[in-house]
Amino acid sequence: MKKKLLSFLLAGTMAGLTLTGCGNDNGNDTGTPAAEGSGTQQVSSSPEETPQEEPVTLRIASMDNPYAPKSYANGTPVTDALQEATNVKIEWELSPDAQQYETYTQTILSAAEDMPDIMTSVYGQDPRNLYEAGLIVDLKPLIDSVGVHTKKYLEEHPDILGMITEPDGTILSIPTIQDGENFGHGLMIRKDWLDKLNLEVPATSDELLEVLRAFRDGDPNGNGEADEIPCTITGTYNLDFSWPYMFKISPGRDFDADPDGKVVYPPIEDSYKDFLKYMNTMYSEGLLDSMFSTRSSEDWNTLINTDKVGMVQGWVTNLPTFNANEGQEWIAINVPAGPDGTSFSVSVPTITGKNFITKDCKNPEEAFRFLDYVWASDEGRMLAVYGIEGLTYEMVDGKPQFTDYVLNNPDGLSTTEVLNSVGANHKLPRISDASLAQATATEEMNAWNEANKAMMRKCFPSFEIIMTPEETTAKAESGFSDIWTYKEEMKARFIMGKDDIDGYWDTYVQQIKEMGIDEVIAIEQAKYDRFLEAQGAE
Repeated sequence: MKKKLLSFLLAGTMAGLTLTGCGNDNGNDTGTPAAEGSGTQQVSSSPEETPQEEPVTLRIASMDNPYAPKSYANGTPVTDALQEATNVKIEWELSPDAQQYETYTQTILSAAEDMPDIMTSVYGQDPRNLYEAGLIVDLKPLIDSVGVHTKKYLEEHPDILGMITEPDGTILSIPTIQDGENFGHGLMIRKDWLDKLNLEVPATSDELLEVLRAFRDGDPNGNGEADEIPCTITGTYNLDFSWPYMFKISPGRDFDADPDGKVVYPPIEDSYKDFLKYMNTMYSEGLLDSMFSTRSSEDWNTLINTDKVGMVQGWVTNLPTFNANEGQEWIAINVPAGPDGTSFSVSVPTITGKNFITKDCKNPEEAFRFLDYVWASDEGRMLAVYGIEGLTYEMVDGKPQFTDYVLNNPDGLSTTEVLNSVGANHKLPRISDASLAQATATEEMNAWNEANKAMMRKCFPSFEIIMTPEETTAKAESGFSDIWTYKEEMKARFIMGKDDIDGYWDTYVQQIKEMGIDEVIAIEQAKYDRFLEAQGAE
């Protein structure tokens, strides 16, 4: 972005922005451009970055700015900068909220005429159906011919390429991406209880049991009653995150793939059996909440707020709320090493919304040049994430840092409201990570986050890979929903000791096989093979 452009925008922003009142904080994270990686995908010949000499008008359908006083229709510093940089004039077709926007998109797509050039953040629509109906265009030829920044990003992030590629090789939409590496699920523990009982943060699965036993027996809340619940959780499904990682298995996304590319169903693997035995030990010794299988979020919060709980598993972004309780000090801890001395954590990017170019777009090349700049260029991503240099961020030692105007806004706006007010965190396609969360997190929480990323591996993105219609039908008819329900029921029974794990394990595995899990694994294997092929993996 040219300095004179930013200076002009900053001057206009400082003169014209009146940031008063309370806007709609949609809670979206904002982040810095994702770190560059290495990839092997080879898309066809390099696209050409040809500046647009004549102004182009694009009709863009979108939800409006979540910060209601600053509608995109009236211009924001960020959206103005995007138009200035691309020589595009946007004619907005805006809806004030998600519900009205969904109604709008359904109406305009059903009419199939006079559609805007670009439709952003579309939910509830299958791109394949829209493409086969002739309503949207294939973006892959546009990426190859004019998508300079998109091509580079996808080469550096082949997993994203695999997730957005249709089974027939087309690419029908550009997503909004939130990375999966920062401030996700984790284990959280009462540091003040550890200190009171002269305990260290547990580093192994055995040490964790000893800590929880001390929480059970040592009266760490100091009320003279044995009313502590060493560890609680909400429901059986949430046990599939963090805890199994001590046993080198990741069941939280239903399926996983081994290093050789073989898809497995974790709940019938021997390592899952080891995980269940560990949780059975916790339950039988009174270390795991006896009501864990039916514990509601409301009950869970009540137990935490009333000084009854020593450890939980959940979103680590809950830590500030937990620490608001008087006398409580919560910290996040890394997954302790399991019996073999190792453990891991997992990541997968969050892909949301669909962003299309419609069949009524008269100039799809220029429409994609605009999307390419907004979504994947360094300048476009900086605008989307950080906003305006000199107002919402400054460069310090070569790195962007949010200003006090964002972090301690004089008008009392939240960080998200401030960024929305200048047009950052916009509803156009964007690539975000956790820079705002990092800027507002404590030093200890950021240290945990970095340590957690260091032990992270990518998991099989079974929910994100696009399925063929035949696969969708086959999986729906396979009875997998019944398999999933049976697995959850048996998980609870094994942990509670209602069925002996060693004695009943073979019967449990055989039952899942008889219910058709091998057929579902075959579907997932085909998906995974296609995912690897799309990103150029051997």
